[in-house]
Amino acid sequence: MILLTTAILSATILRGNDEPYLTGPVFSEVKRFVGGTWEGTFPGGAAMTLHYDWAAGGTVVRGDGQLSKGGKTLMYFHPSFGWDPVKKAVSYLDMHNSDTVYLGTVKLDKEWLAFDFVNALNPKTHFSARQRFTGPDTYEMDLGTSIVQMKRASVAHS
Repeated sequence: MILLTTAILSATILRGNDEPYLTGPVFSEVKRFVGGTWEGTFPGGAAMTLHYDWAAGGTVVRGDGQLSKGGKTLMYFHPSFGWDPVKKAVSYLDMHNSDTVYLGTVKLDKEWLAFDFVNALNPKTHFSARQRFTGPDTYEMDLGTSIVQMKRASVAHS
């Protein structure tokens, strides 16, 4: 699993650096996640905590998060955003626990970041989700089955 993730990231980084994406409209929205810790609660009471930082010399936004309920961690997840030089789009790579890897792209649909992705280990499974900022320290996630309001709990911006 780690080897697959490393290979995907390495291929993306080594194939070329189309730096204009760093200032493009999609990545400009994505980089708003960096700084502080985001928190939100799903219907049913599961709490999400998520922190984003810069990686790969400022060309990747990398997240580290967990979903928990009743003091028990249900899932760890690690989303990353970079550049897919083949599709010429912002890439999305997300590892959940140690057994699930999602891979796809992110585009803008009006004010929404539109995620289009597959399970990299079973590409026949297709998913979509949306996120949009509702303020400088708030965003909402539309996962299709629920909408989760996220708030930056600490506002230390990187």
